[in-house]
Amino acid sequence: MNEQALARKALRIPDATVVVATDAFEHVSGPVSGVSPKDRRLPSATHTYRSLAEAIVHRDPDRFRPGKSNVDWRSPVARGGPTWSTSAWSQ
Repeated sequence: MNEQALARKALRIPDATVVVATDAFEHVSGPVSGVSPKDRRLPSATHTYRSLAEAIVHRDPDRFRPGKSNVDWRSPVARGGPTWSTSAWSQ
């Protein structure tokens, strides 16, 4: 089963069109304490989320710009931080 078919099945929408499927993108947390100042930006203020909105509106995956991924669980390990705590993200 390809990605489109898996997404349709998960969404329970048989005629859905998958515009973007990603697990690696520049994630931000908004004004939440305990994260680095860089990650406190609102999603709407980032190129990543704005490009995602454009991709969805225009149904054009080429408009999505994921930015530098910071959602990989291995990132805290590479920095020597714990894998079980969100505190690793604020180091």
